[in-house]
Amino acid sequence: LERGEQESHQRRRAGALLQGQNQVAMAANGMDVTAAHSLDILDDTQGNVEQDAFRIRSNAQRQAQQFSQGAANSMAEAASYRSQALFQPLQTVLSTGARVGERYASWVAADRYPSVPNPGAYT
Repeated sequence: LERGEQESHQRRRAGALLQGQNQVAMAANGMDVTAAHSLDILDDTQGNVEQDAFRIRSNAQRQAQQFSQGAANSMAEAASYRSQALFQPLQTVLSTGARVGERYASWVAADRYPSVPNPGAYT
């Protein structure tokens, strides 16, 4: 935003210089710089300079909003990764525990019922 303001002011300064050059050129060519036609030309130049300055500020503001949105997206993505990093180990522990639990149950069943070859299979 600051860059946009600086460029906008720079464009206005360049416009003021152009206005002065136009007035000098008109006077050097014998035109009355206070006449309606001369004032219209100078007014058009000033209007174009102001439009340029406004466009520069608007573009800088849009760019700043895009950067801000990009930063917000990155922060949301980082939060998602942090929560993933927190819950991934927990999920691994739980799923490993479930697999060990299944095996443990079959080991206990084999110890309790040694005569049954496969306690899970009924024939």
